[in-house]
Amino acid sequence: MTIKAKKRVLIISRDTIDDKMAGLGIRYWEMASLLARHGHPITLAIPNKASIQADFPVVQTGWRNIAPLISRHDIIICFLHKPYTMPSLLWGGKWVILDFYNLFVFEVLHNLSQVVNYKKASSIHRKELAMNLAVADMIACSNERQRDFLIGLLFGGDKVTPELYGQDPSLRSLVAVVPHGIPAEVPKKGANRLRGILPGVSEKDFLLLWAGGLWNWSDPLSLIRAMALIKESHPTIKLVFLGTTHPNPIIGEPDMARRAFQLSEELGLAGRTIFFLEGWSPYSERHDYFLEADLSVSVFPNSCETTYATRTRFFDCLWTGLPVLTTEGDWAAQEVSRKELGLVVSCCDPSAIARAVVRSAEDEGLRKEWRQNISCLREDYRWEKVLEPIVRFCEDPRHVRKPAWPKLLPSIGRLYLEKLFSREYLKAARIKLMGTQAPG
Repeated sequence: MTIKAKKRVLIISRDTIDDKMAGLGIRYWEMASLLARHGHPITLAIPNKASIQADFPVVQTGWRNIAPLISRHDIIICFLHKPYTMPSLLWGGKWVILDFYNLFVFEVLHNLSQVVNYKKASSIHRKELAMNLAVADMIACSNERQRDFLIGLLFGGDKVTPELYGQDPSLRSLVAVVPHGIPAEVPKKGANRLRGILPGVSEKDFLLLWAGGLWNWSDPLSLIRAMALIKESHPTIKLVFLGTTHPNPIIGEPDMARRAFQLSEELGLAGRTIFFLEGWSPYSERHDYFLEADLSVSVFPNSCETTYATRTRFFDCLWTGLPVLTTEGDWAAQEVSRKELGLVVSCCDPSAIARAVVRSAEDEGLRKEWRQNISCLREDYRWEKVLEPIVRFCEDPRHVRKPAWPKLLPSIGRLYLEKLFSREYLKAARIKLMGTQAPG
């Protein structure tokens, strides 16, 4: 009996991975750890100086050293490949997994809508997306909504052939749902991080936690206005914004964080019923904040970004058993409503948010039911379970139709030069409005 050698896997993170991590960094750290446990030789490539301890190589990469790294591996997993990595992928016959767990296209559209001369930047973005889809052997996404969107995109090219459809009419071998995950171990409460520590937040307060970033496509302003409506009648309801500055210095502090703090001050709530924590909580300590809170809040407007989004911190709520108050429209809201994990309210409606907050605070029995319902879902989202499609592919990879590299190479070169010399694109790529992965 012949034992097949494990494929060498390179995971390229566009986000920082260290003691403080956001969604993409968390996902790739957990993915690398799991694939290493399955026996694959793993290298995790990150944009920052590698200081995190791991049982596999973690290396800092940039445009100078990424091609040699790709050449030494069989399977390449990445959020979005840059044009200068394409020749290495095609010449070496690499298997390519695109991980679109965060369907970033609408975030980019939001940011480009803030740029006056957006046409060149938008054109470059679309070309880069099409090129990535063309070289992919597998595409991962977070939910069925995203999957439907991606299959629609693929039909604009020639990736989905009658042969492929005949082999797999579901197309799940090509576009697989791979949600964000949660650790297998049950979280244990450590030291207090907020109550009795943060001036103005006591043990008796009802604590709301905004655990994600203050992205420019989010709507913390409606939540802040809701807090103004109840500040006199319910002064012990407190709201904490957990992270205002992204750990990736390229992203930094989104403009929405500044606007949220400014509105809180104008309404006389900052430091009284609303609190902003600077920086970003360490990954190893994040559960303490969730276990200390009474209710998670997530408020977004009605937009395509909302419709196709995945909210990383929603999974931390599942892990820690924290009920959720969210606005309608995204996949998480659908789960909260169907499975009774909390409350769902209308978008951009401070009065509805205020009523939901008060109802949650006054009904301890209802919160207990929500927590019980959440506990029933944990097994479905363990990293070991949600990453099964990635593990299966790495055990038995297969190529899907790609353009011949001589045909694609001129397009790669033109796209690289467009990005390199387009001032307009560079402006859009660096604009502080991003609040997420820079497109360049």
